[in-house]
Amino acid sequence: MRLSEDLPLNKVPFVFLDVETTGLHPHYGDRICEIGLLKVVSNRTSDSYHTLINPYVPISIGAFMVNRITSDMVKYAPAFSEVTDKFFKFIENSVIVAHNAPFDLNFIGSQLNGLRMKFPKNIVIDTLTLARTYFQFPSNSLSNIASHLGINVVHSHRAMEDAILTRKIFYMFLKEFKRKYNLDTLYQLLEFNGGTVVFPTYGELILPPEVEEAIKWDRKLKIRYMSEDGKHTVRTIKPIEIAPHKDYTYLVAHCFLREQRRTFRMDRILSIKVVKE
Repeated sequence: MRLSEDLPLNKVPFVFLDVETTGLHPHYGDRICEIGLLKVVSNRTSDSYHTLINPYVPISIGAFMVNRITSDMVKYAPAFSEVTDKFFKFIENSVIVAHNAPFDLNFIGSQLNGLRMKFPKNIVIDTLTLARTYFQFPSNSLSNIASHLGINVVHSHRAMEDAILTRKIFYMFLKEFKRKYNLDTLYQLLEFNGGTVVFPTYGELILPPEVEEAIKWDRKLKIRYMSEDGKHTVRTIKPIEIAPHKDYTYLVAHCFLREQRRTFRMDRILSIKVVKE
């Protein structure tokens, strides 16, 4: 069921959603390994749901360096198929809010597709879209926006912690929209968001916002990269393009360490930061 778009925002049940995954791309076999859901009405929490999920595939070293979830941690966790009923019930009659929502929806949609289940019909709001459209943050990653807004980031890159962080950022955005534009209804919020976010076409590449913005706006990034032999190096790069190939996705970039164009496997990029110029 879809909520009435005339509903005042203080009456809208929002579900803040975040997933942690074994890698970046479900069409290369990556899967969800943790999900966090937080239901909020009028900025008051009414319910929450969190679980690790056994992906039945290895967790990449790149994903582990971000979320610190190990294969042992998910060994006895339920499969995604075992939590779908709870997931659908939790989000029922709610508006979903996520940061970089297409990324989360891509993974959820991929796994629902594998189970031959239909996608939810919920309205979906993306705080990354709102940040890019109405603000000018130095970087639009979740933790960087939070830091810029003075929100304390304790444990990022875990599903429930990031859902909570998204909730704090979202309500700060709403306060600013109310002050500047007198935004008050779900319909107005949808207009601000450019409409609802839809589940991406299965197999669509969804990039980390830092990489996407660096390519679009010709920015430099500082990355921590693991080579094939397991050595870690810190490099400053300027991304040029994404090159999917067989079982992996590659980032083509100018590497200032070598002063030449290099190709980096995305799953071996352990951390990404925007270089301030």
